[in-house]
Amino acid sequence: MAKPKPSKYSRAHVRSKVRRPKRAGASRGWMITTIALVTLGTLLVVLSYNDRQGRAQVAPKIGDHLHAYLGVNLCGTWEPPVPAFEGRNGSNDQNATPRAGIHSHADYLVHDHPFGSDESGSKATLGRYLGYAQTQLTATSIKLWLQWVPNAEYTNGKQCPKLKKPGVVQYKVGKFGKPWPKTARSGNPADYHMANGDLIAVYFLPKGAALDQPPGSDAALANINDLNGKSAIPASAPAASTPSSTPAGSTAPASAPPSSTASSSTPTSKP
Repeated sequence: MAKPKPSKYSRAHVRSKVRRPKRAGASRGWMITTIALVTLGTLLVVLSYNDRQGRAQVAPKIGDHLHAYLGVNLCGTWEPPVPAFEGRNGSNDQNATPRAGIHSHADYLVHDHPFGSDESGSKATLGRYLGYAQTQLTATSIKLWLQWVPNAEYTNGKQCPKLKKPGVVQYKVGKFGKPWPKTARSGNPADYHMANGDLIAVYFLPKGAALDQPPGSDAALANINDLNGKSAIPASAPAASTPSSTPAGSTAPASAPPSSTASSSTPTSKP
């Protein structure tokens, strides 16, 4: 007996069973991918928020009033302090717009009380301060403000005439009342994020030359005029009795320029 001929309806049913995709597995994979993407996005948002909050908490915050010392030694001469300025263009006008929250009173101190977010927290760098002081500083070169020391422009490898050797940019960072560090820091000194009570020294000297502490630096941070004579860190770091690079018995006032290697206060205007 012959089999009955299948109808068009039964053939369609068979075809639909053969062609039907396995939707359950695909759906499950899509759900897993979606959940993973949402989780990753949420994690990135949280990390970004925490990072912003962390940066906001880094000193100096708007309203803080911190101080660091800056000494610059070019070919063996300690240069005078950065001239006083209040404006971001180097002007000494207290009504300058915009004002520089990181500025100088010509006392060797970096007066750091930021007015805006672009100069607070991790953005309160030595490079930002010197940029306001119209000075260029990199890992390989230094060019001082004409108003500070005229014709003071040095690039790694340039000869120091008195020393008869080529110099390189180097820097050290000590802490008020603490022993002067033995080793220099690496990298670009302009990127250094300044902290309260820092003793910062930038040098253009031959490799292997002594990188001494700036004379009078501890004294400058021990008696700060705009803190009514208080020291930079009164609670945790009493002033050292004698800075390591200052001759015994020296009592140079904080406002006096540090002596050079040979005790000169005249800026070096020629390389």
